[in-house]
Amino acid sequence: MSRSAASVSLCPSKIGSDVLVNQNCLNITGPDLQGRGQAENETAIAENPPDPRQVVTGFNDYRRGDGNCYGAFTGNGGSSWTDTTISMGFTRGTAFGGVARQYWQAGGDPSVAWDTRGNAYFACQVFQRGPSATSNLVQSSAVYVFRCTGDGGASWDFPGRPAVQTFTTAASGLPFNDKPYMTVDNHAGSPFRDRIYVTWTLFGADGTAYIYEVHSDDYGQSFSAPVLVSGTSPLCSNTFGLPAPRGTCNENQFPDPFTGPGGTLYVAYPSFSNSVSSSTDNHIQVLLVRSTDGGQTFSAPVLAVTATAHPLWMDTRTPDAFVCPGTAVPGAPPALCLATEPSGLLANDQTIYTDGLPAP
Repeated sequence: MSRSAASVSLCPSKIGSDVLVNQNCLNITGPDLQGRGQAENETAIAENPPDPRQVVTGFNDYRRGDGNCYGAFTGNGGSSWTDTTISMGFTRGTAFGGVARQYWQAGGDPSVAWDTRGNAYFACQVFQRGPSATSNLVQSSAVYVFRCTGDGGASWDFPGRPAVQTFTTAASGLPFNDKPYMTVDNHAGSPFRDRIYVTWTLFGADGTAYIYEVHSDDYGQSFSAPVLVSGTSPLCSNTFGLPAPRGTCNENQFPDPFTGPGGTLYVAYPSFSNSVSSSTDNHIQVLLVRSTDGGQTFSAPVLAVTATAHPLWMDTRTPDAFVCPGTAVPGAPPALCLATEPSGLLANDQTIYTDGLPAP
């Protein structure tokens, strides 16, 4: 080991006053696989309403090489954390050709929540990489919900219970279930107390991206049939020349469900089906729908906000690019530094790409 490598702590417990949540050490990763075997991302966190000292987290974890759903839990309000493992390696295979087991190559997009009785829930998206990365022709995807009862996030039931399952061997990998997010109605006075809601985007083979919801009244043991969330609205006048079999709001992502104290379920989501003024107009809209019957039906979407996009994305092709300190200003992302610039801040060995777009 070189002197410079030995001087770097691969197992930090704190950064300043911040406490490390995930307990794995940093793996030294080959230059062609930067970001794999080492990163955590797409985090979620929730506290137990009856006991706020109990907190669970979920995150995409790459300690096994590819993405997996991992978590951590604390019983002291976050002063210290312990890893918790979600058993997502395989699930029952009935929906995938009638086999005994369906093994999953990767997983992620976690979300976590608690009910009013101290049960914790962990939703995990799982999928196959398909022929672009492996010799496996199957490109199925699913969302499973795991429940923890009685130990504050230390253990989870197995196998996960399906919120949605899609079996496909199509070369396109579609349809594909993506970006699920979960909430639990943890209001003690709600008529839908402890009902679990899971929302996600279904990328269809016809190019559409509708949002759906399912719910559970038996503490995550079974889920309802999918209910359409994103339907039709005059706000969605741009269908991109694609079919609109479930409504004109046919291009959506990132649903975020939450409940009110009276049992109303709300789902906010970005919709890309808004009109634009020119080829350089990249503003999007955030829509909001509500359900007053426990997720069985939804209102027409209303506009929550419209915004100009300032995308920021990462890529692992070039491992030695940095974010330059002091170059970000309100409304604009930071500039890049080359690896030769000592003032650069390493961004998890990933190149940071940015673009700023003018307001419409």
